[in-house]
Amino acid sequence: MSHGHHVVESSGLFTMWNPWQLLLTLALGFTYFYLIGPGRHRFENVSPIKPRHIFLFITGLVTYYMAAGSPMNYYGHHYLFSAHMLQQSLLYFVVPPLLILGLPKYLLQALFSIKFARRMLETHMLVTIFAFNFMFSMYHLPLIFNTVMESEFLMALSHMVLFIAAFQMWWPIISPLPEVKHTTELRKMAYIISGAVLLTPACALIIFADSIVYQTYVGAPEVFWWLPPMDDQQLGGVLMKLVQELAFGSALAFIFFRWFRKENPKDSIDMYYPQPAVDTPQGVKE
Repeated sequence: MSHGHHVVESSGLFTMWNPWQLLLTLALGFTYFYLIGPGRHRFENVSPIKPRHIFLFITGLVTYYMAAGSPMNYYGHHYLFSAHMLQQSLLYFVVPPLLILGLPKYLLQALFSIKFARRMLETHMLVTIFAFNFMFSMYHLPLIFNTVMESEFLMALSHMVLFIAAFQMWWPIISPLPEVKHTTELRKMAYIISGAVLLTPACALIIFADSIVYQTYVGAPEVFWWLPPMDDQQLGGVLMKLVQELAFGSALAFIFFRWFRKENPKDSIDMYYPQPAVDTPQGVKE
């Protein structure tokens, strides 16, 4: 079906809330709780599960479903470019780090022991940052974007490829495994800043365009009277850049403070646990 949007598709319950994405999300959730519960004995070097692991992983799954299976996906595909950009931003800048940080080390080690997964995750960090940003920027070229949005298959394929590339991009930043070849914190910070800079041209193209860039949304009924198509397009570019900056900024702050504590262990201890003042008796020299 053409997505010129002059014909409005039915918006039934299963259209707005994708049952297949819900089943996938529930299956991943049940698998996770099995592997951290009854299935733990299948793994070596099992460490205690911390509440933050469960919180982060479940938050990642909920965020995934809200982006891929909720009305956000429906309206983003048919009516609102801003909803589509919010969906993309959550899928690539929020969900991957939440899922990685939500897995305990023994599950990450099991994943890393799979040859195919290890080869993908060991890709050089410069390759992953350039590959993701190149593909993400190419995706937003009007010709490619409009073509992808016309095909359910191409849309699903592009989302899958970008999702995998996003995992590869985040892995060298936040992977806690000691066997992974880590780089220095300073290089990680430079890596994050590079990622933010590389995406800027695509965001600028969308934000500062003086006309509707994507024909996919031309003629779409206005969902909100206060959000005409041009404002919707600009809002989409702003949301994409904002979510990316918040995600990268959080990672940058985390890595910076970890680097600072490593370089200044005494200062970091004094900062959090100040030593009480000791009165020196008069007449006694220190």
